[in-house]
Amino acid sequence: MLEVSSAIRGLVLRNEASADWAEHMHRSLSALPVVRESVTHPMLVRIWELHNNLTPYDAAYVALTERLQAEYGGQCVLATADARLANSSAVVCPTELLIY
Repeated sequence: MLEVSSAIRGLVLRNEASADWAEHMHRSLSALPVVRESVTHPMLVRIWELHNNLTPYDAAYVALTERLQAEYGGQCVLATADARLANSSAVVCPTELLIY
């Protein structure tokens, strides 16, 4: 939740999103069904494999999405507002670029 809040703040500070939109998004955060996931050894290996193209934070989202894809038979997508991440050639899992 804090990372989402930080991203929303950055959008507002760069005048890429309105204060009203940010307020709405913050109110909506509490309604999200959040599940905390642990970083496993295989995920750490995958995160390191991606180190030339992605930050460890972005690579963790990719590794988690790949793991969930395997666990849920392909019913998982990496949703991000980060166009650089969504368009990275290193990302092989399905992605959805969120437009705000």
